[in-house]
Amino acid sequence: MSTQHSVEQPDVALLELVAGVWLGPALYAVTSLGVADAIRNGSRHIEDIARTVGANSDALYRVMRALTASHVFEESAPRTFTNGSIGKLLESDTSGSMRALVLLPPQGGREMVHSVKTGESAFEHKHGMSLFDYLEKNPKSLKIHADAMNAMAGRFARAFLSAYDVAPFRTVVDVGGGQGAILREILQIHSRVRGILYDLPNAIAAATPKMHASGLAERCTCVPGNFFESVPAGGDLYLLSSVIHDWDDERAVRILKNCRSVLSDNQRLILLERIIPNEADERGGAASTMLLDLMLLVTSTGGRERTEDEFRALLARADLRLNRTISTDSLVHVIEAVAI
Repeated sequence: MSTQHSVEQPDVALLELVAGVWLGPALYAVTSLGVADAIRNGSRHIEDIARTVGANSDALYRVMRALTASHVFEESAPRTFTNGSIGKLLESDTSGSMRALVLLPPQGGREMVHSVKTGESAFEHKHGMSLFDYLEKNPKSLKIHADAMNAMAGRFARAFLSAYDVAPFRTVVDVGGGQGAILREILQIHSRVRGILYDLPNAIAAATPKMHASGLAERCTCVPGNFFESVPAGGDLYLLSSVIHDWDDERAVRILKNCRSVLSDNQRLILLERIIPNEADERGGAASTMLLDLMLLVTSTGGRERTEDEFRALLARADLRLNRTISTDSLVHVIEAVAI
């Protein structure tokens, strides 16, 4: 994994280290399923590999795609793989094989196997509920999760504001904005902008005193609600930060359609999301994003990191057009969409 951010961008470097913890479970999963043996004689398409090893083809693709950055596999053609220099060491019954070493299971290895075989969340399988339902029932875990999201939101806000001009917009609606870290940053920098923070009641209850403490309560309305049911009208810039990646395509489209229902021709929808490059030969710099995709595979309800083409297709299903994407100095991209 790249370490080029280690001095100038320590926050990005830390995120890369966090993402790196998913390398071990991913390596364990493909090794225990015998993927290296399945492709030892040459390139095979992911559907063929999945049938051979008894895995869900989409989940297996996401894992093998992530491992290409570490030279375990090579994607020789779209969704077609062969063993890389490290993958050859995972073949069984060959001289110099290190397969047995990898099968000393890391934490999370067996959970990854479950998700790769079934395509389903191992977290839900283990706990009998989604991650978000689990957090609601476990206040200590909920606080840790909220603190982590707030820390990320602050960095995403600064990356967003350095790359995108918010000044022309009068009202920013932060949909699924948690405790309002991004919206507070926007309002503090742009004194003429008003805000609407929209999230579940427990998040709004935590966000409201923070808005007051920041002196922003007069310019921000905190609205409780559920983005699967509706999105408040009244904005001219709608923001979804790290929301869409939490959900499968069907639920992501439902959220986007609710945004589209209140979006007029001169308004904008912004997604702040990581983007996996469309082409295999461009993915070297996206190693941490592909590994974070594996975290979503194991823990979320169908969530995933997506390519630009996949975002474009999701937006089109909601009668939205991907207008442009903007890179930032963080791992997040600005995806601007408009109504069709």
